[in-house]
Amino acid sequence: MKKLLLNSIVLSAFFLFSEAQTTHAQKSFLEEFNGPDLNPSWLIFDNEGGTHVGFTDDGEYEIVDSQSKSDAGLGLKLSGSGDFTADATIRLEDISEGRFDFKFRFLAPKFMEFVFNQNDFMRVFSGERGSNTVQIPSFGYEEGTSMHIRFAWTESTGTMRIGVAKEDEPMELINTISGLQKFEPTRLDLVLFRIGEGEHSPRLFIDRLQIQDKALPIGVSSFVDDFSGPKLDERWTPLDKAGGASQIGFSDGLYEIKGQRGSDAGLRHQIEGTGSFTASARLKLMDFSKSASDFKFRFLVGGLVEIVYNSFDDIRVYSGELGENIARFNKIGFQDGDALNLKLAYDDLAKTVQIGVAQNDGPMVLLAEESGLFEFEPENVDLVLFKFGDGNGNAPRLQLDHFEISDGFVPVEIQPVIDGFDGPELISAWIPLGGESEHVGFDDKGRYQIKAAPSPNKAGLGLRLPSPGSTTIDLKLSLSDFADSNSALSMRFPGPDTLEIVVGSTGTLEVIFSGDNLLKLDDFLLVDGETLNLRFAWDALMESFEIGSGVNDGGLELILNEFGEGWQPRMLEVFLSTSGENAPLPTMYLDSFSARSGFSQIPTERVEPFVDDFEDDSLSDAWITIDEEAQIGLSNGAYRFSDPSRSSNAAGIKHMFEGQGSFTVDAHVIFEQFAGTGSDFKLRFFGGKFIEIVYNSFDDIRMHSGEKGGINRIEDIGILEGEPVQFRFVWNEPAGQAQYGALIGEKWTLVGSVSGLTEFAPNSLDLILFKFGDGPEPIVSIDRFEVRPGIDEIPMDPPIQPYRDDFNGPELDEDWILRDEGPEAQIGFGNGVYELRDPSTSASDVGLRRAIEGKGGSFTADLGFTFDGFAGSATDFKFRFFGGKFIEVVYNSFDDLRVYSQERGENVSKIQKVGINDGDAAVIRFIWNESAGEVIIGLAVRGEPMEEIAKITGLKAFTPDTVDFVMFKFGEGNGNTPGLLIDYFEIVPDVSPIPEVQPPVEGIVESFDGPALGEEWSVRDDSVEAQIGFTGDG
Repeated sequence: MKKLLLNSIVLSAFFLFSEAQTTHAQKSFLEEFNGPDLNPSWLIFDNEGGTHVGFTDDGEYEIVDSQSKSDAGLGLKLSGSGDFTADATIRLEDISEGRFDFKFRFLAPKFMEFVFNQNDFMRVFSGERGSNTVQIPSFGYEEGTSMHIRFAWTESTGTMRIGVAKEDEPMELINTISGLQKFEPTRLDLVLFRIGEGEHSPRLFIDRLQIQDKALPIGVSSFVDDFSGPKLDERWTPLDKAGGASQIGFSDGLYEIKGQRGSDAGLRHQIEGTGSFTASARLKLMDFSKSASDFKFRFLVGGLVEIVYNSFDDIRVYSGELGENIARFNKIGFQDGDALNLKLAYDDLAKTVQIGVAQNDGPMVLLAEESGLFEFEPENVDLVLFKFGDGNGNAPRLQLDHFEISDGFVPVEIQPVIDGFDGPELISAWIPLGGESEHVGFDDKGRYQIKAAPSPNKAGLGLRLPSPGSTTIDLKLSLSDFADSNSALSMRFPGPDTLEIVVGSTGTLEVIFSGDNLLKLDDFLLVDGETLNLRFAWDALMESFEIGSGVNDGGLELILNEFGEGWQPRMLEVFLSTSGENAPLPTMYLDSFSARSGFSQIPTERVEPFVDDFEDDSLSDAWITIDEEAQIGLSNGAYRFSDPSRSSNAAGIKHMFEGQGSFTVDAHVIFEQFAGTGSDFKLRFFGGKFIEIVYNSFDDIRMHSGEKGGINRIEDIGILEGEPVQFRFVWNEPAGQAQYGALIGEKWTLVGSVSGLTEFAPNSLDLILFKFGDGPEPIVSIDRFEVRPGIDEIPMDPPIQPYRDDFNGPELDEDWILRDEGPEAQIGFGNGVYELRDPSTSASDVGLRRAIEGKGGSFTADLGFTFDGFAGSATDFKFRFFGGKFIEVVYNSFDDLRVYSQERGENVSKIQKVGINDGDAAVIRFIWNESAGEVIIGLAVRGEPMEEIAKITGLKAFTPDTVDFVMFKFGEGNGNTPGLLIDYFEIVPDVSPIPEVQPPVEGIVESFDGPALGEEWSVRDDSVEAQIGFTGDG
């Protein structure tokens, strides 16, 4: 292993030296377009001729595009790597008469571009993300005025920040893309592209382009504090009128503040800069409940906004600009000592603020969202306590754990609450109601059991709804011992005006609002064991709600549609209570639940089924053709179409469907001529915010949601020309969940899944081709198509199940299969290991094998072991994974190691003289990344850092289902009987990367001999009174 490490060091030094010879920092560049000639570094895009008008009298460079066949503009080859900032100032004219795109883009293996079009629509696309990372529909650009665009790249964190400004306004951060690994730009372009036919000729005026070799800031200055001490960061100002008595200080990674009667006690941070920002705080409140106190997270000056939580467990959000509370939440359910996460996100473009709160790392609840706050320009942010009365006599304490403010609007992520009650614990969103004895827990059918509580008590679950505004809730449960038990099942929305849906054990259903009975059904008999489906849907715009019910998943019936003016549901309780005394007590079995933002109408008409096998002589009237010239027609039981030319139009077929609720679509497609054509195939669903999968001629596929953006991307998915592929789309309407899958050969792949959709209301779909490149004409065939109501889940292999064996004995796990059961081979347990020996040369190996439980997805497997008497014994040790084309790690008694891939048909890695000795503790890590088709193998010896010893990419035929570790003695060697001592084996789902070894801290020596400080020193207070300088004594 020492030699392996030495080789790695030598190679690292070589590559570092080579890189030092070939890699340079980005060179600075400035072009102000004053003429008379362009800088020779520019590349001119003018394939059509006449697009470059040239320099104007105003010091700009003019480009006009009247042809729409290719880009017109300028390109600049980038000169190096590292951090950079690229600033461009441009104007656009004659843009309102037709379609066009202006693009400020970076060419790279995974390119990036800023795009602005004639509709005042702005977006940023990331090739690595495979989607738009931001979309701004109405930026407010006025034709002929200046627009300033900045890209600021920080290479070390893979972060690109994009800012835009109009005229002389402050620059606004519109997007931050972090974690980029494949963005290595080689060229910068400023181009115009006219789209479609017509007489319009948009004009681009470039005023300035500057590149600097550093990442410049955009907007509000960032500040992060984890309150680790020992001194308070100087960017905080203590708020204290008690001579410092309120500032208790640091303890256990927290900064503590004690409340003072009649005055603020806390901290203030000055916000530097303007524009969009996001601020968050993590904290605890101690001795707070009933202390007659407020905690405030407030943003001062310029339209005050503050979050106020009081010791009566009420929380509200106040706007000084509006002069009122914009949200209030009574009895939110916080307790002293809870970890509270607060967040305020401000979008300066939309003048919108969002406020969220989370408890004990649970899901964040959107407290308020308010637009039109034109006066909100905060200069300070405060975290304070204010004690306004005696209360219970306690002095409340605020413990600050983390604070962060950064530029850019990062919206409060509203997560739907979805629970299938699979256990083993309740999800964090739930608040248990009732005693522990009533919560029986999870059963083997994937349900959560709760026994009824004696009235007036209640046993059940409560939660805070994810957001204000429209909300849809679906509940599925069953009951036992309920009929005629003097019991009631309630779905209750507590508040000033409580709404309650009550199912009685005598066959009744009542809806009660603020004490008034809105509905009573006397024939709602629920048989024990039947499944009850309930939906409550609140439409905040119309201030009305719908209630639907059904049994045994047979669909929902609308039972009530009612107005609720001025009402807003924020909390939910589901509970069971009884006034009966008979045993056994009624029991509620919770099967599934979802609560999501948005109004989902009760689906009274199911989606109409439709099947087309394309066996008729003409295309069904249920289809609408898109681009008649591209339709090839029916042939051999399939419908064929193409996209003959590169254009702004798509070609294909469209289907309208009727009905509501969940549905499944299957499309069987054959790509006859597709690879290398420069084309996209899309299966799209329209209605509200669209959803699509896009498969391109490079064998990449992605899923995109108009509501949520890019969902997932898979490169090299493995679709073959001429071979059928089945695409499936599943819409789970109660959960607001959409999924795409693809059946390639005999294996299903989940392309993407998104939940919590509130603006997707599908009513049509299409299958289309869109040709974007210059390759040959693409042709596809649709062999079969079906729409059907209901949910047919995408068949997936069960995920890998975690497993660990520490081999402590006294018996082997029954799932291990012995390779050579002889007592001379299977020595057994001792000293916390399992001992194996290979006593003789033979045709068999010695070891352990087991099936991997589950087959789907990525995994990481670690094997810890030690050799005994192995060196020189003429033996191979093998760590193997079987299934499809196997992979094995082979280490022999001559201290050589290799990794073999059957799919590659060769050793993919060979290392001689690894340096493993008998008695050395060793660990091999095997990492399988299924989505990337990649295996990485690591080795650690004697507790040293693990090193990567092999990487295999592009695997298509590796489908692991079995693992073993064995010895095979192939000769007499030195006569030893080799031993393998197994310490542990562990397999876990997902990818656990090999830990990176951090470089040692670089030493620094400073003798302070002068005459100047070293460049590494940064001066704190650079005044001459503070920095006296060097003395004559060195």
